[in-house]
Amino acid sequence: MDWTTGEGYSIPIGTHYHMSDPKEVSPVSFTLHLSPFTRQQLYRHLQQAYACGALRVVQRLHVLLALAEEMSVQEVAAMVGLGEQTVRDSRHCFLLRRMASFTSKRPPGRPRQLTKVPRRELAAWSEAGPQAAG
Repeated sequence: MDWTTGEGYSIPIGTHYHMSDPKEVSPVSFTLHLSPFTRQQLYRHLQQAYACGALRVVQRLHVLLALAEEMSVQEVAAMVGLGEQTVRDSRHCFLLRRMASFTSKRPPGRPRQLTKVPRRELAAWSEAGPQAAG
């Protein structure tokens, strides 16, 4: 990397330097280019995710499709309501695992002790508040 010196410290070329607030341009920022076939697969997965109610997968797919439309990571993060690093992680995971990146693994750790019915009852009981208990 070529370095220049300014104000007594080194700043990489490609850096925006304004007064005392240097902001480095990320060397890994790039546009995600998708083939028409891949784009079609992503839209098909998006329809399936909406049908199943898989909100995380819906978000990931919207992230990838927005990045393919040449939106910046910051714009996508604001649009979807996620952090910038989460957007980068989704892009990275897709680049490594392609369509397999949309399948979720079971979370590690001990399985839940309560089944769905007792959890619903507990949620209803906690929403009712102390007045209903007494």
